[in-house]
Amino acid sequence: MASNYSRAISFLEALPTPKSWRLKRMQNLVKQARIETGYSCTQFIHVTGSNGKGSVCAMLYSILRQAGFSVGVYTSPHLADWRERFLLDGKLISEKEFTRLLQKIKPYGLKSKASQFEILTAMALEWFAGKKPDFVVCEVGLGGRLDATNVVNAKYAAITSISLEHTRELGKTIGKIAWEKSKIIKPNAIVVTPNGGAALKVIEKECKAQNASLIRALKPNHIVCTQKGTTFILGSKKYKTSLLGFHQAENAANAIAIAKHMGISDNHIKRGLLNAKWPGRLQVFARKPLVVLDGAHNPAGIKVLVKSFAELFGTRPILVVGVLADKEWKKMARTLVSRLKPSLVIATEPDFERKLNAETLAKEFATLKAKVAVERNVKSAVQLAMEKSLETKKPVLVTGSLYVVGEALA
Repeated sequence: MASNYSRAISFLEALPTPKSWRLKRMQNLVKQARIETGYSCTQFIHVTGSNGKGSVCAMLYSILRQAGFSVGVYTSPHLADWRERFLLDGKLISEKEFTRLLQKIKPYGLKSKASQFEILTAMALEWFAGKKPDFVVCEVGLGGRLDATNVVNAKYAAITSISLEHTRELGKTIGKIAWEKSKIIKPNAIVVTPNGGAALKVIEKECKAQNASLIRALKPNHIVCTQKGTTFILGSKKYKTSLLGFHQAENAANAIAIAKHMGISDNHIKRGLLNAKWPGRLQVFARKPLVVLDGAHNPAGIKVLVKSFAELFGTRPILVVGVLADKEWKKMARTLVSRLKPSLVIATEPDFERKLNAETLAKEFATLKAKVAVERNVKSAVQLAMEKSLETKKPVLVTGSLYVVGEALA
């Protein structure tokens, strides 16, 4: 007999994707379920951007924990366990509590025809309302303006690097995408961003409209990336994060800027960065053979991934790649082939409704003169790659989607 938790997961998995994104639907759900979205004892930190927002959430969580605060985190998607999305003071939500929250939200969700993400977000807000942590770090799901998380009244907003992504929903220019993301800025908020150019102009305009204070994150220098972490200079101080990759220095700069505004000591900031954990991002999954997992899922993410991977592990890897059909997967494929020169590409596909067919992906890599193979099942694809790696002594890189990485980890 299925457990209550298993039935809860089955219900969530069966929810259809909405045909349109409307914040009003989430506002109605929160109102009907009587969920608090601004707690007097809790400060929200709302994080959006095209790449790096999850890493910034992980770093802020770790820094605040080191400083002695009670901290909750809500992120998406999960990799292997639905409960990964709900974290409080070092512990995932229990299966019993997860099920209880869903049972409370479910009738209101069905009445308002809420999406899976909207119901999960409502569950998270209800959970944190009961627990009353000092801080909640909340990651935007998609965009910002119409995202379910935008019902929170956040004192802090972090907008990480912006690039072309989800153009059908967010717009086809950096300026339009920045406009969508800037709409998480609330009146009198503190806003941190590393962006420049068209994106910065849009963010500055929204800050002015909301009477919000804008802080430009400093640009890190002298970045050194090794398999033990990433070190960099910010201002005149040296920092190190446990997260791998040149891009993690910029992500850390965002987290540092917010932490410093809060008055958190440099000692707590440094310890927090060293202890930060964010699975599925340049994660060494196995050593013999060497298998690295990274959920890069757009051209900008792939670009920073290949730079760091080549520095850390070399070129000519065996790639296991699976993508979603609505991503710019042709650009991603070109970058992977031109920068890493893979010895073999194994095309796969995640168990997700928006997946790109593995054969279609394989054909694209073949046109780029890469040696290709097809294995639809992600775990079987990783196993094949590991067998080939033992023969050729080449590292394995699994990438293209967080859903692919999640299946590899499961």
